[in-house]
Amino acid sequence: MSRRLNGQNWLHIALFDQISNLDELKQGLVANKISAAFVNPALIAGIFQVLVAAFKATHLQAINKMKTRNVHSELIYSLSPSKNIADSFKKFGLSTGSNAVIVAVVDTETEENSQKFHDAIQLVKGQRLAIEDLENFSRNDDIRKIYGITDNELTISDLVDAVVNKMAIKDA
Repeated sequence: MSRRLNGQNWLHIALFDQISNLDELKQGLVANKISAAFVNPALIAGIFQVLVAAFKATHLQAINKMKTRNVHSELIYSLSPSKNIADSFKKFGLSTGSNAVIVAVVDTETEENSQKFHDAIQLVKGQRLAIEDLENFSRNDDIRKIYGITDNELTISDLVDAVVNKMAIKDA
């Protein structure tokens, strides 16, 4: 799946399950050899949440206000309600307790032309799924706990909207 974020950036997303090389992917990210964000799908209420985080990351990149080293790590940080960067990576990045991942790549090229996206998905040894299958991985109780979402909040909006609201007020 690909979505245009703004005039020059695209977000390309793929969902994988049954991943057998999580440690290899982590090492590649730490060594800055992979230009992608690997997101824990268990804490994603809906794809709109990832789109908002990517848009925020590209905006902060454009105005030179990122708090992390690149747009992909900023995407993961933007998903978190916490201002603690390490905690954000621990919760929203690759999780050793999971064998599923969302691969998210911000690029100026369309999906068909994005070498970054094709390189990133080629590194993942697992089964690629339709992005619509994301709901099968979301752990709503964990999402509600991490974001501090109450039953009252869910009477006026759905879980994705409540999560995006919490993401938005982090830097307010």
